[in-house]
Amino acid sequence: TLGLEVTRLTWFVATIVASIALGVGIYSLGYMAEKADRSRFFAELGLFIGAMLVLVLSSSLVLLFAAWEVVGLASYLLIGFNYAEPGAPQAAAKAFLMTRIGDVGLLLGWLLALTLTGTTEIDALIGALGQLQLAAAPVALMAFLMLAGAIGKSAQRPLTGWLPDAMIGPTPVSALLHSATMVAAGVFLLLRLYPVFEVAPGALTAVFWIGAATALVGGLIATGEMDLKRVLAWSTASQLGEMMIALGLGGPLAASFHLAAHAAFKSTLFLAAGVVQEETGTRALNRLGGLIRALPFTGAVFLIAGLALAGIPPLSGFWSEEAILA
Repeated sequence: TLGLEVTRLTWFVATIVASIALGVGIYSLGYMAEKADRSRFFAELGLFIGAMLVLVLSSSLVLLFAAWEVVGLASYLLIGFNYAEPGAPQAAAKAFLMTRIGDVGLLLGWLLALTLTGTTEIDALIGALGQLQLAAAPVALMAFLMLAGAIGKSAQRPLTGWLPDAMIGPTPVSALLHSATMVAAGVFLLLRLYPVFEVAPGALTAVFWIGAATALVGGLIATGEMDLKRVLAWSTASQLGEMMIALGLGGPLAASFHLAAHAAFKSTLFLAAGVVQEETGTRALNRLGGLIRALPFTGAVFLIAGLALAGIPPLSGFWSEEAILA
């Protein structure tokens, strides 16, 4: 049975996706106004947003997986949008192939769930777990396979390398796909299937350590980057690692809170970075400075979002990161 299901979790994440997509769509009208292939850009963006909403709202693992793959296809098209630009086709292919590695795990995971329960409905799987109808070993295997899918999509170690390279795509793509929606799909998958992980403590431990490694490594690499969007990309990987830490420690509510807060401030940072790039013609940090005088509104927005990212009270990042620490 295929269907869409509105629960508190799916409604919450769908609202985040739709809200960020609306903001990015409005921004894209101005961003793409003078650029060629506007119709192709908006067609691919629409395909991505539709697939992402189906992914979030699906009641069945097979529909979730189908939407998951369309999201991957749309990201490939959008990252390589400027295909004549050196490195764009390679970055798109790298993202596509590295996320496919994780997708093999997700494919095997839902096939295993189908074998164990006779259905791909998520509620039926969770119900079978609640009634202790499934053996521990296959459920643990299923959790690890699903985790592989999340690692690929959310750019966790060791499949992190595609995310910074994907910054070659247009700025609205970076803001939508690589801060708020596509990379958050892995975290959403773990939230949606959290009861599976609750009965597989080994998988939750793996989630914690993978998230911790990604948060640390991503943050450290960001400090050595000299490209504005790549700094934000490594920061995104690090922040997703924090959400994984929360999930691994048994705090899905804290992970959900940080998912929403991060989507807001990181997409804002990417959109502001796009304005900087358009106005100055560069993203090299050693050539940028004093821009708040020339771009006061962009500078103020960037400052507020940057403080939220740093966890400065009373901004959202402070409360969500405090929830993870708690």
